[in-house]
Amino acid sequence: PSNDLNFGEESFDISESTGLAVAGSLILEWTRLSDMVHKIDYANLTQHAEEYLLHPTYQNATIQPLSGLRGTSIDLRTGDFLDVSGSWGGGDDSFYEYLIKMFVYDPANFTTYKDLWLEAVQSSASNDIFSHPYSRPDLTFLASWDGQDVILVSGHLACFAGGNWILGGLVLGNQTLIDLGQNLADSCATTYNATLTGIGPEAWEWEDENFFENDDEEVDMFIEDNGFNITDASYNLRPEVLESLYYAYRATGDTRYQDLSWKAFRAINATCRTGSGFSSVSNVNAPHGGSFNNFQESYMFAETFKYAYLIQAEDAKVHVAKKGEEQTWVFNTEGHPFKVRAQQ
Repeated sequence: PSNDLNFGEESFDISESTGLAVAGSLILEWTRLSDMVHKIDYANLTQHAEEYLLHPTYQNATIQPLSGLRGTSIDLRTGDFLDVSGSWGGGDDSFYEYLIKMFVYDPANFTTYKDLWLEAVQSSASNDIFSHPYSRPDLTFLASWDGQDVILVSGHLACFAGGNWILGGLVLGNQTLIDLGQNLADSCATTYNATLTGIGPEAWEWEDENFFENDDEEVDMFIEDNGFNITDASYNLRPEVLESLYYAYRATGDTRYQDLSWKAFRAINATCRTGSGFSSVSNVNAPHGGSFNNFQESYMFAETFKYAYLIQAEDAKVHVAKKGEEQTWVFNTEGHPFKVRAQQ
């Protein structure tokens, strides 16, 4: 798909490339749309586009990412990947997210998606992408990659992966996947505990062999205590940490996750609330979050506050099902519940 639509002129901007998440995040919605209107065209369009992602070709065929992983930029004319760099974070995230969620939506017809998701997870978990900071080996963050090379940077957007891996573990009855997802969820929650406001930053970096040596002794102490260095201290009202805490709670029933979520929600309310709503802030490690950016994201209501509510809410069928139970709903990437195909 092309990225930009102009609804006023009923046209679209013809760009040369698109992104992995852009191309890979329509399939659940458009498949559900086809089911609702009994017209297969919408599902066919997105599943056709998905084939280029499931069976990738690269403009430079001599260099490719690790098994199961993908680049980020795709040529709209050929479907070839233009690069070999990627992550579980922004620009790529919901492609991987939807592989397992399509299997939840319809296990009979999307087994191939589940298999690729498993390949991506296993590849990440068995390589240096699943990385532990030198000064905090108890933590785990998902690094980025450039071909076969691992880059020790991550961010808030990648924190959805903890919940996504837990979901896969619940659906497949695989406790190892649940444990890996919990580790990621716990580690992302630690980024909240580390800051002055109690909110996690947008992006961070770390070392897996020795901690950074900076001219700033205070920064060195922060890294040694917390395992990471903040590279972007803003908070854009993002939901991913609360989302993964919700999945962790559904998988374990451990009230510790409810407490972590409530603590994070209170911090967001105290730091981001304005007279007319909620604003993103410039620095989570500064008093009062630094300054307001005067921008409120719609996903704050659709996801951030929804997951903060759901983790405290009474049990109901719309929830992520617990281990051994049948999933009757699946949440799309913006937190909207879709009834799985077998329940329609």
